[in-house]
Amino acid sequence: GAGHPFLHDVMNRRVSRLAAGWHTGLSRPVLILQGGNALNYFGYGLVLPFEIIYLHQMRGFPTSTAGLVLATTMGMSAIVTPPTGALLDRYSAKAIVVAGSLASALGFAGFAFVEHPWEAFACSVVSGAGLGAAGTADRTLVVRLVTPEQRAAAFALNRVAGNFGIGLGATVAGFAVAAAPPVGSGPSDDPLLRVGRLSRVKWVVPALVQWGINVLALIVADWV
Repeated sequence: GAGHPFLHDVMNRRVSRLAAGWHTGLSRPVLILQGGNALNYFGYGLVLPFEIIYLHQMRGFPTSTAGLVLATTMGMSAIVTPPTGALLDRYSAKAIVVAGSLASALGFAGFAFVEHPWEAFACSVVSGAGLGAAGTADRTLVVRLVTPEQRAAAFALNRVAGNFGIGLGATVAGFAVAAAPPVGSGPSDDPLLRVGRLSRVKWVVPALVQWGINVLALIVADWV
């Protein structure tokens, strides 16, 4: 009867208010870049939670060494930030995002082939440098695409996109490992042993996806 149109109107108003609350006022290129940022961190989240487990169980490194390898990636990412600022004065931010993302992808892909700790540290240095350079250039690119009044919204969206991507990637990776049949001599229901099912190809692909998605986002952003 007459109640149904009323309820429908109320629901429409609530949905409209919710949509308005999510409206950022940012341009389409910025939104596309942040979508690429989320998918880029999705690839990062696929490998990050299992890096220490992989290095310890599959490569035989002590857990302390594996932890230092992971810390090296984060440390190198911070170290390269100031030099990247100087590079941005001379080179295109887009070029640095692409180069940094490629370095990060190659560094993470290299973990599939490490046999000795020094090789893992070398991969960490490369991947960390790529992460730091690409992240700095990406933020610079966002600043150049928005007005000063939009910067707060743009960087808030950048943070949300990154956190969402890395969280979703880790969740998907966890389900993938849990679903994989166990290998090795340990208990058959130990999910950590299932990390051993990650072949070199499965380790390399997410890393390369990170780079490809970032490049695609940059290309599409130029079209709109």
